[in-house]
Amino acid sequence: MDLHLLPEYHALVANGTRTVEVRTASPAKALIRPGDRIVFRTDHDRPVTCEVLRADRYSGFEALLDREDPATIDPAADRDGILAALRGIYPPEREQLGALAIEIVLLVAGHP
Repeated sequence: MDLHLLPEYHALVANGTRTVEVRTASPAKALIRPGDRIVFRTDHDRPVTCEVLRADRYSGFEALLDREDPATIDPAADRDGILAALRGIYPPEREQLGALAIEIVLLVAGHP
């Protein structure tokens, strides 16, 4: 599966400091399972391939952030900053689908 990332988050995945990717639980994303491979892409950076270790579903971003360590999502931001960033990316109707915490491990940078 290929997923697009904003450049600042792509850099965190590529250097191994972002180990939990957060997405809304759209029907396609809700199918992500441990062992799956995800290729993270931006418009300009080299792709980064990761393996899914776990994918946990939550009712929304607040519930997710109540259980997940914010440092695994964005080491430079606190819970409120991450919540604001997520809500800036995803409109309320997307959050209503639920939220996914996808724990990943970096496999190979630059090669899908």
